[in-house]
Amino acid sequence: MAPTPQAHGNLTKTPLAHLILQLAGKKLSGTLAIWRPDGAQGQDRIRFADGVPVAAAVETPGSSLDRSLLPLFERTGVPYAFYAEDLVPDANVEGETDPLRLIAASCRGVLRDDVVDPILARLNGLLRLRRGAPMERLGLIAKETAFVDLIRAKPQSVERLIDVAPNARVARRMLYLLAITRCVEAIDPATLKQAAQKRANSKPPAARISRPPVEETSEEFDLPGLSEPPPAPESAEGEFPAPPASLSEEHRERWLEIVEFAKRVDTMNYFEMLGVEQTVSPKDVQPAFFQLVKKWHPDRLPTELEPLRETADTIFGHLSDAEKTLTDLEERGKYLKSVQGGGGTPEADRRLAAVLSAALDFQKVEVLERRRRFDEALTLLHQVLEVSDDDPDYHAMHGLLLFRQSPTDKKIQQEALLLADKALGMDEKNERAKMLKAELLSRRGRDEEAIELYREVAAKNPKNEAAARQVRLANMRGGSGKKKSKSGDEGLLGKLFGKKK
Repeated sequence: MAPTPQAHGNLTKTPLAHLILQLAGKKLSGTLAIWRPDGAQGQDRIRFADGVPVAAAVETPGSSLDRSLLPLFERTGVPYAFYAEDLVPDANVEGETDPLRLIAASCRGVLRDDVVDPILARLNGLLRLRRGAPMERLGLIAKETAFVDLIRAKPQSVERLIDVAPNARVARRMLYLLAITRCVEAIDPATLKQAAQKRANSKPPAARISRPPVEETSEEFDLPGLSEPPPAPESAEGEFPAPPASLSEEHRERWLEIVEFAKRVDTMNYFEMLGVEQTVSPKDVQPAFFQLVKKWHPDRLPTELEPLRETADTIFGHLSDAEKTLTDLEERGKYLKSVQGGGGTPEADRRLAAVLSAALDFQKVEVLERRRRFDEALTLLHQVLEVSDDDPDYHAMHGLLLFRQSPTDKKIQQEALLLADKALGMDEKNERAKMLKAELLSRRGRDEEAIELYREVAAKNPKNEAAARQVRLANMRGGSGKKKSKSGDEGLLGKLFGKKK
């Protein structure tokens, strides 16, 4: 009795590469039979063990199993069937071959556009290499590796990658290969922007000691999982881990190099990161960047250095930001001004972002103070001061909130006065500090000093109604700071009726 196939179809609808990927992903054992073209009798048969081709009985065997199977990828319009049984007792070529390497080699031969185009059409957004992608299993040749480096360099659209590649034919085939083997993934451009902003606002992480994450795969192309390396020893808190004693000398040197660069990158500007002068032309930035891609891309990290992947991700993220900025004339001009002003490093950018965030929070503090929600305002102000304590307005507000909370407490009054003086020491013209100090001095009966401060504020800012009101009241009372006439009628009645002439 003839065996019953577990699956069957036609290679026109399901290309052989896709079929082999499904068998590999499900780790099936059995026989794949492919009928011969033009009505020829018989089939070419391939034996699989756990999803891997291990033997074949083919009409024209080659010098190895993979060479014998490659002609089958050009076959179309013929049926195929997969059986659970071993139907290759008369194998004429044997030798285990990696299905991914076999498929990669097949992409160098005849590859139909009607197979490639639908796959490329699904790749929307920007493409990047998927973390954990089994690139080493593909056995790429030089021109293919060069194309992969374009993707490693920075996420780009399918159209852009084909346009910038030296060979559009190679680019299309490689994109097809990387897509069906799930070595690339598409991301939204907004995601990249958020990631860049996150890098700008966060300190570079020390290497995290953990096993690499297991990638999720689709049911259709579920490839065999990769083995995990043993965990590295735990590191001291807040520090980069020391290289494990088991590392080779070469890997130890690379480990230390990554750690040292990660420590310095936070204080480097984009020109320093890429190792170019500030006068470098935009067209000369990319060659420098591509050289660094080969060295610093996380996918180039040996398995032994996997504990440093997060650190490598951060380093490469900064390098990508540098290339993007320095090759854009408008962005480069803005950035150069920042560098010339002493900024332009991740550390400086993070500091600037923190200061801007503190300024926004301080605006909320001012609203809370006007609503007399002093406790909430103080809590938020303490957070602001932790980020930025060199703004006199912040210290003046600190004193004001303390005073508003406990206006009759002598110790609080003294503390508030000290904060007002601290703000004035930073800026002798600070209006908020002068108003606070004037009110505190008035509470202590030091009216002449208080009125003098109110006068200074009113003269500087006529729109300050509180200061103007205090000055008017002082004038009506014949207060200090205004000289009396010889007849002493400069007080309230004198102001109302004037002097007799």
